[in-house]
Amino acid sequence: MHSQYHKYSLINVGDDGVILGRYDGNFQLYKCNPDDGTWTTDSAVTIDNPDSALTHWDKDTDDAQTRLTSYTTLDTAVLILTQAREDPDTYDSATFPPIYGLSRDDYIHQFTWTSPTLSLVATDQIEVPLLKDITIAGEHFDVGKKNLVLLAPVDCGSSHNTSTISGPSAHFYNFANKAWTCRDLDSTYAPMDLSTSAYWEYTP
Repeated sequence: MHSQYHKYSLINVGDDGVILGRYDGNFQLYKCNPDDGTWTTDSAVTIDNPDSALTHWDKDTDDAQTRLTSYTTLDTAVLILTQAREDPDTYDSATFPPIYGLSRDDYIHQFTWTSPTLSLVATDQIEVPLLKDITIAGEHFDVGKKNLVLLAPVDCGSSHNTSTISGPSAHFYNFANKAWTCRDLDSTYAPMDLSTSAYWEYTP
């Protein structure tokens, strides 16, 4: 299990503690006593889909662009959770960032938290734009203040079974306009200036 460390989840849920998830569907809630530094296992975390949000599709084996049967059952055994990065300019210890997760290749899910349950939010499902018969792992995406980024092993213009893959790419999802953009990772880009807060305004 230690070889799968990059598939672990550690999620801040404020006063309720933290959720630690292993890559087998085992999610536990832990609390720390700030007075003596000890921690306790509070409870097992349950994962719910109250609105029957879509979780994944079967794809045509001959044409990855064609979707067949849809499902509403979340595969928690391969679920990886992550959170939006904390903004140091507006940090508030009384709140915690939005929680996202990926278990299959079709959707990035957003969750709400009411201890001890994580619930899928049907209206905030983000459809992964990679109908190329490519497996996307949870450790390949990260969430910032304004954008979500998903690394893919195929270039932006590739097409399943018809084109040669020239390299990897990064897909950016903008929360404000709910749209994806793609950038091929075949060139070297100048680093952002981290000495100012302008990097929070970065646009892919």
